[in-house]
Amino acid sequence: MAGGVATHRGVRDTFVGVLDRGWLRAYSESTNTFRVGDAVPDGPDELAELERRRAELYAEMGRVGDFRRGSLNEVRRKCGKPNCACAAPGHPGHGPQWNLTRKAAGRTRTVHLRPGPELEKARWEVAEYQRFRDLVGQVTEVNEAICDARPVTLPHPGDGDPSGTGGEKGGS
Repeated sequence: MAGGVATHRGVRDTFVGVLDRGWLRAYSESTNTFRVGDAVPDGPDELAELERRRAELYAEMGRVGDFRRGSLNEVRRKCGKPNCACAAPGHPGHGPQWNLTRKAAGRTRTVHLRPGPELEKARWEVAEYQRFRDLVGQVTEVNEAICDARPVTLPHPGDGDPSGTGGEKGGS
């Protein structure tokens, strides 16, 4: 198995497992991510490595804390009073006011947050959700590579239909 290191714009990436069709895996030090390419692993060592990586990702998912979907937005508003300082041209307005915005049941829901512990808690929870989504994406990529790498095996006689349907219609 061959490997290499590439540097692009000051970012160092380590590539592992080059095959005849291209790079199998790439680890990026800049984003601490593991990418899987289109190539299929050759042999049980490659499959074992992918399964090990999947187990690492599952363990990392278990360490994700409380999370919530949504985005935090800083909002400044003008009060509408003609003699207020915010009415002057170029004045940013009153604020900032922080909103947590998310979609729920097809509607946009907004929650106003107070600066301080409430805002910091929401920032942490939104960041944890992003971490969770990134991990799910990585697990999906590794699982797809495992599916591609796992050899096709024919069912043994008597094992039955692997779909669990028994090969029969379920009608009356």
